[in-house]
Amino acid sequence: MNNLVKATITIVLGGLIFLQSPAMAAVDPAVYNSLKNRRDTLVSKENDLLRSRDNLYRLTDDLSRRNDNQQYNSTLDRLKKELEYNSQDLQKTRMDIRDIERAMV
Repeated sequence: MNNLVKATITIVLGGLIFLQSPAMAAVDPAVYNSLKNRRDTLVSKENDLLRSRDNLYRLTDDLSRRNDNQQYNSTLDRLKKELEYNSQDLQKTRMDIRDIERAMV
């Protein structure tokens, strides 16, 4: 009888702990698929931003080398500003990916 009471209490307490820990509960497949799709979109955006950033670095370096008499200063400034915006967007995208990956766990 004593073992039966202990087993019942253990099952009840285990169920209560499980219900109060939503992180341990199974994730709804629709929610998981939505998060996965959003993550895939953000990873694709991250790859595009990385390619764009590399291209901007290349253009900036090439233009800096050819800028002997300061004739490309305005273009160089525009490229540097675009590179800065690209880097900020890349950082935000990476943080969004990290947040989604945390939500998927």
